[in-house]
Amino acid sequence: MLPLKFKPFDAILFDLGNVIFNLDIPRAIYNLSALFKPGIEEDQVFEVIEKFEVGEISTDQFINRILQLCPYNVQANDVIMAWNSMLVDLPPQTITQLQKLKNHCQVYLLSNNNALHYEFLENYLLDSRGVSNFTERCFHATFFSHQIGLRKPSPEAFNHVIAATNLIPHKTIFVDDMPTNIVAAKQIGFQTILFHPGSDFIKLTDSIMKSRPKA
Repeated sequence: MLPLKFKPFDAILFDLGNVIFNLDIPRAIYNLSALFKPGIEEDQVFEVIEKFEVGEISTDQFINRILQLCPYNVQANDVIMAWNSMLVDLPPQTITQLQKLKNHCQVYLLSNNNALHYEFLENYLLDSRGVSNFTERCFHATFFSHQIGLRKPSPEAFNHVIAATNLIPHKTIFVDDMPTNIVAAKQIGFQTILFHPGSDFIKLTDSIMKSRPKA
């Protein structure tokens, strides 16, 4: 059941992956794993990814560190293709819906992201959707982990958004597909929605706006 009742709110804070932009994470895991030497542990890979997602290492450093886990014949482009293979699509109707929402309330984005996926997103939207300046068109402000140096579910990531926008958590709905992020947001005081990948984004956001109580 979609949540239909909220306390008064004046802002929505969205996650990007598997809420707005469809992902296939198992495909990327499979493709990356196929590149590695035998015996590579998951923690070794996650440590590199986490550093990349908070901008602690550059794209070149990320690729080189992944290559260190691979046989000599694996090339940089193999890593890029495997890493970006999780990125599926962003339906054009979602873009239209975000622009519609932006006319009725404050709309923000908080995403665990990285430089490679950010570049892919911009190129994809321009080449496949004819959309430039996606973030400015669809959001009042965006916060990407590799740019702010913080990632969910750390409270610091949410507090960074609060400080930058002056939003009030209990008057903000946070939408994310990861239960750990939802728990962290609730602890800070956000109203929350756990979005199930594959759900209808349009119906959900229409329901949010229709149920919006007067402040």
